[in-house]
Amino acid sequence: MPHDGLIMSGHANADGTGPMMAFNAEKLEDWIAGKLGLTGSALKTRKSNINAVVADFMGGRGKAVSHKTVHVNARGEKKTDQKAHTSKYRGSDVLHTSAGPRGRGGGVTIFYVNPQGRDGKIIGIGHHLTDSSYEIEWSVGDWHVGRMVQLD
Repeated sequence: MPHDGLIMSGHANADGTGPMMAFNAEKLEDWIAGKLGLTGSALKTRKSNINAVVADFMGGRGKAVSHKTVHVNARGEKKTDQKAHTSKYRGSDVLHTSAGPRGRGGGVTIFYVNPQGRDGKIIGIGHHLTDSSYEIEWSVGDWHVGRMVQLD
C-alpha cells in the first residue's frame, strides 16, 4: 500500500457550495461525477470506474505521478532528463489512481495530494488516453498541467 487510506473533506456540492463535510465514499463519487458534469448515460458508463478510483483513494492504493522534465535552451533545442521526478503540487507529492479502459471509453483517473496526513485533496480528474498519457477533464485552478499529461 503506497499510502494510508484517505478521506476528503470540502464543500458538499461540486460547485463549491453547501456545508463543509467529510465525504463518505458515496458523497465523494457524487462530487467527482459533479465535477465532470456527468448525468444520464454518461454517468452510467463511468459509474463503476468512479467507484473503483474512490475505493483506491480511500484504501491507500494510489501511485506517485512521475515525469521527466524537458529543458529547452536558448536555441530551442530540447533535452529530457534521464531520471524521472515525482510531480508536486503545493509541495506535496501528486498521486493518482485509474480504473477503466484506455482511450475515450469511460475510464476515470483522479490526481490528488495528501498534505494533511489523512485528509486528501483531489486536484484533477480525467482518463487514460494511452498507458502513460491522460486527458484532464477538470482540475483545480492552480494545478498548471494543461489538458494533456504525459507520465513516465
